[in-house]
Order: sequence, then C-alpha cells, then structure tokens
Amino acid sequence: MDNYKIKTIITSTRDRLPLLINSNNGKPDMLSTLYILTQIRSQGKAVETIKYTLQNISFFKIILQKQNLNDELLIKRFNNGKLFHSYELESIIENCKFKLEDILKEVPDQTQPSWKQEISLNSLEKYIIIEPKIHKKFVDKNTAANRLRTIRDYVLWLGNIHISKMDLQSLEYIAIKDFLIFFKKVVELCIPSKSNNSFISGKEGLSNEERDLLFSIINRNSKENPFRGDFIKSRNEVIFVWLFKFGLRHGELLNVKISDIDFRKKQLTIIKHSDDLDDPRQNQPNVKTRSRILTIPDIFFMKITEHYILEHRINIKESKKHEFLIISSTSDAPP
Repeated sequence: MDNYKIKTIITSTRDRLPLLINSNNGKPDMLSTLYILTQIRSQGKAVETIKYTLQNISFFKIILQKQNLNDELLIKRFNNGKLFHSYELESIIENCKFKLEDILKEVPDQTQPSWKQEISLNSLEKYIIIEPKIHKKFVDKNTAANRLRTIRDYVLWLGNIHISKMDLQSLEYIAIKDFLIFFKKVVELCIPSKSNNSFISGKEGLSNEERDLLFSIINRNSKENPFRGDFIKSRNEVIFVWLFKFGLRHGELLNVKISDIDFRKKQLTIIKHSDDLDDPRQNQPNVKTRSRILTIPDIFFMKITEHYILEHRINIKESKKHEFLIISSTSDAPP
C-alpha cells in the first residue's frame, strides 16, 4: 500500500510549496505535483488551500488502492475510452462520506499475491463470517462535498490531458469525451448540499459570567493561571485578549508584526505578509480575510500588549531578527 504525506518546501524565492510525498520512497507524487502547479498555484491560491487539495487527492489515491487501482492503471484505461466501471464510480462516491481511518482498514494487503488471497477463501459466505463488518464513521457534509469536488476536478484534468494528445476524430477520443461528461454530471449530482437549517445547531458564545471567569484566570498575575513562566503567562494573556477583543483568526494573529500596531493612534492594521523573506516559519499561518484597520478597544488592551513586548518578548534571544508579535518561548521564531 502506498502511503502519502504532505511536506512543504521553501523555494529559492522563499515561496512555500506543499507537495504530496510517497512515504514508501520519499519522492513527490508526479501527477499531483503537476496538477497543483498548473491548476491551483497558478491561480494564486493560498498555501492552506493547496494543502487541503493535496489531502483530498491523497484520499482519492487511497480509495483507488481499495479497488486495486492506481494512476498507471487509470492512464491505461483511458486508452479503452472508459475510466471507471459503474460499481467503481459508485464506490468512490460512497467512500467520500467516511473517515479516512476507516477507509484504510479496508485497503487490501498488496504484499500478498492475489492468487494467495483468493484460495484462502473457501466461499463468500465464509469470508463474510470471518471478516467483521467495519462500522465506518461519517465525515460532515462539507468535507464529503470538498472531496468530491477535488476528485471531479482532478479526474477531469487527467482526462483532458490525455485526450489532448489524441485524434479528435478517433473513436477513443469520442468515448473518453463522453465518459468525462458523464463522470462530471454523476459526481456533481452526488455532492451534498448545505443544510438550510445549519443555524439551529450553531454554537453559543460565552455568557458574561463565563467570559469574566476566563479573563480572571488568564490574567498573568492570577494564582489560578494554568501556564508556567512569566513569558508564557504574558504572551498567552495577549493571545486570549487579542482573539476575543478583535475577533481575529489565529492565522491573522500569528501574522501580526509589531510595526502593524500604532499605539499612538490606537489602531491595528491587519495585512497579509505572504512569502515574507523575514519569516523563518516553513508553514506560514494562513490569512483568508481582507486587509483592514481595527481600533484598539481599551487601555487594558494596550497595557498588556506593551508589557509583553517591553518586559518579555525583548528578552527572548535574537528576537530582533523579525517583528512578528507572537513568538515561541523556546526560540526567537514565531510559533
């Protein structure tokens, strides 16, 4: 069985490029790399979007292995004008509903020859008795939908590459073209739609009492503060207050630089620092929302931030290498 992992490399221009790596040989997966470079990265998509796409492609490769298929066999099948049999396509769509760990349990052991697997079963009935049925867990609808969209786009890309080399008048070209149209239609019909009643199960915010209790505990001077060390207590107080007061995403907070804070005007500028040459992190935090200027809410907010910067951050070794506000306690690098 081929196992895959996602590894982010940093290019000579300091760009972050996630790749799908075959864990068995340590080499990048060629087709997914080509797909990412030509179809996703070329559109200027964020690093996290590329990673999520690769996760879905990796999932697709695993469910192909479950049916004893791989990229090489798919390419060969294009020559016959039909990529998937109906039962295979149905199985791909069905498996997108389940968690990865349950799918992995059903991938056949490819270390044994197929003839050995066949003669070890006296009958289908005996096989059913011996093999316990796996009770698979479902993923949420959005995850299943995103998997299907990625599989749709990836397969259509593979098919279009293949037929671009063929004679437009050939029967093989017509057969593959028709199949791709059929495939696209079937997959899109099976993509789960968003529930109109999703707001019913929405999470409630903290009550006033819960909020006050949280902030009393996270106060760096509190005896109930669960963190150890003056630096960590001060930094984590800043993190909690910033996330709560500003409603920032965690990626936005990790991208904030000290120069983004104007204490005189009481303003914070949220701006993307993508592919920053001064950023030592291999995996940069993702900032999805637009750049904007926020007003610093109160004096307390300013005091805890200034205390963290002037009393603790400055004492971390080599912290002057970059301006990122939130840094690790064990090094000068951002977390």
